[in-house]
Amino acid sequence: MGIVSNNRPEIRQTLSDLGLASFFECIVISEEVGPYKPDPQIVEFACQKLGISCSDCVYVGDHPFDVCCAHDASMPAVWFPPNRFFEMPVEIGAPEYVIHDLEDLCAILL
Repeated sequence: MGIVSNNRPEIRQTLSDLGLASFFECIVISEEVGPYKPDPQIVEFACQKLGISCSDCVYVGDHPFDVCCAHDASMPAVWFPPNRFFEMPVEIGAPEYVIHDLEDLCAILL
């Protein structure tokens, strides 16, 4: 598993402080590598670091940019909206999956 984030490098320390960093094989941060989501290059870079192709991955995100980024990288998208009332803009296109809790994600991945 990896993280792709349009965030600042300090997020690495936050993930470490929360005990989450060790669950991820790579953490790619836009400020460190250049492209920002929805540019698919950031996801492609993460897949290279993981040693797998984009088509063999599933992208889980909470923002419409995440769905756009995944699709532009030829990757299925799982959208985890911030709340049940948030709607995907029509121009982005529908994700392959929509979840509202992590149990839903487990059902997709297993």
